[in-house]
Amino acid sequence: QLLTPSKLQELVGDCTVEVEKRASEKRDFGQNRANDLTLKMTVTDFLQEIQNPSHKEILYLSTQQGELYDEMNKKLSESGAVPTSHELSGNLIVESINLWIGASTLSKSGLHHDFHDNWYVLHSGIKRFVLYPPTTPIPGFG
Repeated sequence: QLLTPSKLQELVGDCTVEVEKRASEKRDFGQNRANDLTLKMTVTDFLQEIQNPSHKEILYLSTQQGELYDEMNKKLSESGAVPTSHELSGNLIVESINLWIGASTLSKSGLHHDFHDNWYVLHSGIKRFVLYPPTTPIPGFG
């Protein structure tokens, strides 16, 4: 079953999350953890805000931390809406569930390395990944 925005609201709509606010449409997401660029709101409020054409390009929900993460993660895993096992993962155990949600058509994530395994599920739209082998030297990324 697809985790649609309405299903997400039903399951975790009352959870408070930290939402990243870009200073402008030209900035990358994932770079703005400064207090003045982070908003706290409920998942329901966030989903409504990204429907607003003047806000959808600057708001982004990314990895949650601490108690905010714990509450949402618990609700998602207990609901069964996010599988905690899959045949492709063998005997690996899901340690965490993170959601990255945005409505921007102009955004990009900066070059980065994830130290954990990821399953990426795209609900709609297009996402382009550029993957580099670990042996590839990337200037400025050390």
